[in-house]
Amino acid sequence: MIRKTRALAVATIAVLALALAGCGDSGDIPQYDKQSDANFQAQKKNDPLPNLTDSLERANIIEHLKRNNQPDRVRYIYLLADTGGIYAYFVIKGKVTSTGAQLTPTDSIVDACSTSYCPHVVQGPTDDGSFGGDEGGIYFFTDTGVEIQWNGRWLLTDEPMQIKTPTLTLEQK
Repeated sequence: MIRKTRALAVATIAVLALALAGCGDSGDIPQYDKQSDANFQAQKKNDPLPNLTDSLERANIIEHLKRNNQPDRVRYIYLLADTGGIYAYFVIKGKVTSTGAQLTPTDSIVDACSTSYCPHVVQGPTDDGSFGGDEGGIYFFTDTGVEIQWNGRWLLTDEPMQIKTPTLTLEQK
């Protein structure tokens, strides 16, 4: 408990220090650009957007979301080497998730100024209460429940594929 309290105190001090360091500086706030807006309005007039009754892009996104949110969906993932070979192949259940995905916001907005409103975005804690980046990559669960984490290239399919490259073998010694 003392360890958590100390970590929270250190995090709070770091957030306040970062916020105070930037008070009074409005250089980070984007300014309205009249010329860019005029260019956009002219282009919109010359090339109006079509009035679509159906969007294939939206249909693809909706179908992708539906498929990714089926917990018992079986898929096939190939973990690829930069040289084009296959390191591993797994049957997975569910979806592939980025190791950077969080259940809580990763940024905090702080306003430590006493004389004027000067909000700043600072890095907030991750889901486990720590600060800093993640290890990068993806993770997924096999059909037998094993969690696999990977930080290389990968290919995900709805059906097994016939890939005609030799599989690279990883052996533990």
